[in-house]
Amino acid sequence: MRAEVFHQIYLHFVWSTLQRVPLLTEGRGDWVTERIQVEAEKREAWAHARYTMPDHVHLLVSLPPSIAPSNFIGQVKGAVAFAYNREFGIGEKLLEWQQGFGVLSLRASEKDRVAAYIHQQPQRHTDRQTHTLWATSETTASSE
Repeated sequence: MRAEVFHQIYLHFVWSTLQRVPLLTEGRGDWVTERIQVEAEKREAWAHARYTMPDHVHLLVSLPPSIAPSNFIGQVKGAVAFAYNREFGIGEKLLEWQQGFGVLSLRASEKDRVAAYIHQQPQRHTDRQTHTLWATSETTASSE
């Protein structure tokens, strides 16, 4: 019998395409975003916010304590790339992810602010106002 466990594990992941090649354009970013949701749910995670830029992805997710963040994101990245390449790969450049990822943990009270930051990616990149440590700090910088 499995005992129920209270948890609030919020993680903000960021990862990029191999060599930051802008593959996720022309509706394909939306396709990737939807696929990330599907893959997160398969792994008993809840995606609170996700956004795909042409060359990188942001994901705010809650994970159950039984799932290691590195295992989760490795599986999601792999499954999304595999599905993308099956869907779009014939005659197209295949989707490959850069090795590794960035991840930050946050408190429940920061969830809405980080979700807003994720959904504002196009404007923030246009204005070159991406946050240091991906919006967990009030300080701004011109890097992710």
